[in-house]
Amino acid sequence: MNLSNDPSQEYLADGITEQLITDLSYAKQLRVLSRSSTIGFKGSPLSVPQIAEQLHVDALIEGTVLRANDTARVTLRLTAARPERQLWAASYERKVSDAITLQNQLAADAVSQMRGQLSPEGRTQLNLESRINPEAYDEYLRGRFFIGQETAQKDKAIPHLERSIQLDPSFAGAYAALGEAWAMDGIYGGVGIGGGKSLREQYAKALESSQRAVNLDPTSSEAYSSLGHSLMQNHRWNQAEVAFRRAIELDSNNPYAAGYLAMLLAQKGRNEESLQVSRELALANPVAINLRRVYAMMLYDAHRYDEAIAEGQRLIELDPNHVPTYVAYATSLAQKGRFQEAEAAFRHSQLGMNPGVQAWLYVRQGNVDAARKVLKENASSPINPFTAVAHYLVGEKERGLTELDYLANEAWANKTYFLRTDPLFDPMRGDPRFTEIVKKTGLLDN
Repeated sequence: MNLSNDPSQEYLADGITEQLITDLSYAKQLRVLSRSSTIGFKGSPLSVPQIAEQLHVDALIEGTVLRANDTARVTLRLTAARPERQLWAASYERKVSDAITLQNQLAADAVSQMRGQLSPEGRTQLNLESRINPEAYDEYLRGRFFIGQETAQKDKAIPHLERSIQLDPSFAGAYAALGEAWAMDGIYGGVGIGGGKSLREQYAKALESSQRAVNLDPTSSEAYSSLGHSLMQNHRWNQAEVAFRRAIELDSNNPYAAGYLAMLLAQKGRNEESLQVSRELALANPVAINLRRVYAMMLYDAHRYDEAIAEGQRLIELDPNHVPTYVAYATSLAQKGRFQEAEAAFRHSQLGMNPGVQAWLYVRQGNVDAARKVLKENASSPINPFTAVAHYLVGEKERGLTELDYLANEAWANKTYFLRTDPLFDPMRGDPRFTEIVKKTGLLDN
């Protein structure tokens, strides 16, 4: 918790949380949940046993940070859940410029209190962290804070991370975060965000940064996870799988690598493997919506619509305002013929009821004339995969395939990364021209 009466210091509280989670993971005997799982309990009125039950954990670490000018005071408390009892508490006061040294002390003390041991690789990581330029580390924390805002503000992270690298050109973590920021900004921001670059340029920037992170620190799970994501966005599917598996090998507690791996396996047509990875991720992170929604997406891609709908409903109950949840939920409802519910869900999603979605829903309901009318009246609107499929379904097959080819192989629209499994494209699968489009993406080169 940030105890400062200054919201601009929220990044410091979140940064200490995330770094402590990373550092605790260096004790291999501990299962440490991700920030995605724990962030929802920040400021929660629930008791320690209640939170622990929801998270399926034995103990919690809680803490506060109070920043006053150039000094930060941090308190930590380790509490066992069953029965509830305080195991350890400590207070630290340091100059903000000594934040890295403080982080290392927090991790070492906490691991010791849990009778754990840092692995040799973990001790090496903490040693490397201790050499980071303090100003660079502060900029890094600010950048990571914006990356944590799932559907927006990725572009705001980039200047902070670039500044961090200027201050400390050997800071592998900053390069890894910058690679992730460029990749995520491409997904959520689309063309034109991040200085007017095309998606290809953005993903190339992501890959350059991520590769630099791995070169600087080949023992960093964060670096390999960032590299895998950048490779995936650059259509280098097989190399991406190798990177994600290396990230998980280095840190089995890295949920982001597991989530990306699940998506990549679906993209490569390996649905059963994808479901296994995403199911385990969901079970290990029961209240982390951005991780659990991967399982809902993979259920949809595997054509298991009833299960995808049920999982979507559970996620919406957890957080009805989590926009990315609604796309897999809406498309699953549509595949089951529940069109009114699907339309309502689409309106909650980041897609909204754009003309492509509207035309696709019309044609799925058998109202081809209404679909044609929507497509004709919105001929100048930006195309998307729903538009392409709708054109194909109303009989304009050549136009639909041309649009899809452009989206997949020129624009690199993110939904087309799932050409092999996404049910949206099922009507086209028997067409040899569709197969040629998929071939061009490299998704068949397994």
